[in-house]
Amino acid sequence: MGLEIILSLLLFVITLIIMLLLRARDKRSHSLEVMKNRMGQFIKEIDATRSLFREEMQSVEERLNWVIDEARRGSEALSSRLDEIDRRRSELIELESILARYRNTLLELGETTLAIDRKIEEQKTWQKQIDDIHAQIDEFDFRLQGFASSFERALKSAYKAMEEPLLT
Repeated sequence: MGLEIILSLLLFVITLIIMLLLRARDKRSHSLEVMKNRMGQFIKEIDATRSLFREEMQSVEERLNWVIDEARRGSEALSSRLDEIDRRRSELIELESILARYRNTLLELGETTLAIDRKIEEQKTWQKQIDDIHAQIDEFDFRLQGFASSFERALKSAYKAMEEPLLT
């Protein structure tokens, strides 16, 4: 029985070792399973984050494309406005040249008007002198007619006086 006890004990120890080994293996297996579960959760979180990141990237890309399109439209509108300004600039340069010609023409017209006003004043002076001369001529004609009438009367009276002694 000593051997039986030793054998039982040995069997008990071997069983205990096997159980411990199985338990350790089970722990490792459990740790691996926990690790697998955690890895699965981590992968799910990574996939969710990746999906969220893709959605955010898509949203950012759409907004960026919209901003680029708006910038392109703004650039085209600005380019169109600049072209219009360039076109208007040539029109304004043309208009400026026309206005310069008008200004020069108006200055010449002003000078001509001043010259005409001087000529008119000169003509008025001449007209006044001519009117004065006409007045003097009219006065001279009036005096001459008066003198001619007086002379004619005197002649008639002298003629009558000369005829009367001859008739008597």
